[in-house]
Amino acid sequence: MMKAALSNPGIHHKFVKGLESRPGVRIYRKSGTWKDFHADSALVEYGRYRYVIVGLAEHTHGGDWLVRLAAPLHDLVVSRPQLVVGR
Repeated sequence: MMKAALSNPGIHHKFVKGLESRPGVRIYRKSGTWKDFHADSALVEYGRYRYVIVGLAEHTHGGDWLVRLAAPLHDLVVSRPQLVVGR
């Protein structure tokens, strides 16, 4: 039920906007803004990858910063070789 509630963002900004250039990404997110505070958090699914991205900025342009961070962070996660735990 939570994924269904978080799967259709009403506003196309922050991480949603930042990841729109990455086809195949599914994003479940919750964001908020209050004064100069901009926050976004998301569960991102892409192929075999599943990761959480969270950002909080206190600046007039903080929402733009979150847009610009999303795609490079995604690329970093999905381009890294899988870590093998316990070896």
